[in-house]
Amino acid sequence: MNTQANAEQTTTDLENISQFVMLRQQQVADIKHLNKNSLSNQIQFNKINTKSKKPNCQEKNEFIKDLLKNLEIALEEGHTIYSQKNIDKNQLNKLQQSNWLSILDDLQVNNLIKVNKPIVAYHHQNEWFFWLQRQWFAEKKLAEQILTLAKQPLNNLADSLTITYEPKNDKKTANTLQQQAIEKACQFAFSIITGGPGTGKTFTVAKLVTQLQHAHDIKRKQQPNLPPLAIALTAPTGKAAQRMQESLNQSLGDNSLDNAKTLHRLLGIGQDSTPRYHANNPLPDDLVIVDEASMLGLELASQLVDAIKPNGRLVLLGDANQLSAVDAGAVLSDLCHVTALQPYHTELKESKRFDKNSAVGKIALAIQQAIAERIPAEIPTDLLKPATPANFLKANLLTNKIPLFKPNSKEVYQVLAKPYLPFFQFIKDLKSIEKVEKMTMSLDDNRKHLFEIFNQYRVLCAGHHGKLGTTSINQQIGKQLADFLGGIKKEQGFFYHGLPIMIISNDYHLGLFNGDIGICLLINDKLQVCFENKIVPVSRLSLSLCEPAFAMTIHKSQGSEFGCVAVCLDKTHERLLSQELIYTAVTRSKQDLMIVSDNAVLEKALSQKTLRNTGLMLQF
Repeated sequence: MNTQANAEQTTTDLENISQFVMLRQQQVADIKHLNKNSLSNQIQFNKINTKSKKPNCQEKNEFIKDLLKNLEIALEEGHTIYSQKNIDKNQLNKLQQSNWLSILDDLQVNNLIKVNKPIVAYHHQNEWFFWLQRQWFAEKKLAEQILTLAKQPLNNLADSLTITYEPKNDKKTANTLQQQAIEKACQFAFSIITGGPGTGKTFTVAKLVTQLQHAHDIKRKQQPNLPPLAIALTAPTGKAAQRMQESLNQSLGDNSLDNAKTLHRLLGIGQDSTPRYHANNPLPDDLVIVDEASMLGLELASQLVDAIKPNGRLVLLGDANQLSAVDAGAVLSDLCHVTALQPYHTELKESKRFDKNSAVGKIALAIQQAIAERIPAEIPTDLLKPATPANFLKANLLTNKIPLFKPNSKEVYQVLAKPYLPFFQFIKDLKSIEKVEKMTMSLDDNRKHLFEIFNQYRVLCAGHHGKLGTTSINQQIGKQLADFLGGIKKEQGFFYHGLPIMIISNDYHLGLFNGDIGICLLINDKLQVCFENKIVPVSRLSLSLCEPAFAMTIHKSQGSEFGCVAVCLDKTHERLLSQELIYTAVTRSKQDLMIVSDNAVLEKALSQKTLRNTGLMLQF
């Protein structure tokens, strides 16, 4: 009987899915028609499973047209939902009857066939929320996945796990909140650890890894055939993954962990965007640690959680006050505010990066508090030092105050280029790798030294356009490098000796990923690009794959740290400005900071909070 019942249920499911696919294909075609043409009375609506008449009312047509347009705009701005009050429900009911919209009374209902319309609607607290079907399913799926993961059983380490275990040679101890985060990560399969710069997120994870490895080693003594604990380090970008690897190895005092990977590489996501690892083929790792989780987009987060194996662990690290992902959604920030997930979340608050007199630390803290309290941020006037190009170009940047430059000076590009002078000098001395090889350092050491010098400084911009956008600044600093070198020869298009570039899209054949930084150098009289772990001939790089990297957007800088940062805010970037943007830029600095902006533009940025309208929290 059970076999027959299962077979009948399988047949029913297949019929429902087939019916759903047919319906969806027709509606996708209708939506494409809507996007190309104005909605007209002649549009033919799908009649599968409905006896309603064609919705040929012009008023209804205009309503669905406006709703689709608003959803499209919302998605482009990073929102996953569009909300509106005072809507006639009768009009929504008619749209539901005509197969354009699904009205849900309860978001906890998990019924594929019920949500079979292009738009999903839900009424909550006197407001209507609308999703495009894809975003609704992504948020619904992610919420279910996380709750399932959080409650799933773990490997049986209880008998050997000792929370208070400390290696004899480890003199650093975890503070109360760090210890709490470790305990939660040991107790649950899912945990979140958030905190600002210098609060010890990586240190906490290093302690966690030590605890779990110690417990696993004890278990292996009892079961000799048990394989070693498999740990995966990952982040949304290559730079963030690399920095995580270096920080963890430094904290652990060894190089025992496997190399960190981008999330795309970890999940095996190829050019068709389909992951190799998923629920039916999970990752082999016992523990997956994700750094810079604020950069997680909705769909990538869902793919990640889906790939965690039974009895595996997932730890998300990040700063919830930083910018959200470029893709739609604000996953980390949303998860930190979900009541049901509070038992799995720890926020670290004690920062040790900046001392009490650090101006950079004080600015970061002021913005962080303003974001939390949802009020405009104010930088104490005694922290900013109005500066002119003349007095800056004659003085060192190091100061206990932050130089604030007005962008209307012709010398602004000289100001922005000056901290690059040590890099310029190294490039000038480095006419070819062969000369360096004759020195005492090896090729790898010199490449490491090259990046250490380059990463001492970076220009961060709100956007690409305008006088203070990445395009203009990269062009102008490139000219100053050319003058310093006595002219440059562009051997391959726009590439030349000394040019830093950033990879802006994944190239799986070359093993290069979005955010990777390389520096063009003449090697054996051939122009090649040195990355921190490989060398690639410029002939294999296309202009569509990279861009100059003297200046980069603040979004692209997430996951990186630099000795000094110049934050450039142009009035043409007003739509992009926010507290989170400035906070992200400021916290990229490990020591020094300068700001190039008009007072009015800076004040506007500090008064605006990024509010992403999402429905993820409604799904829990």
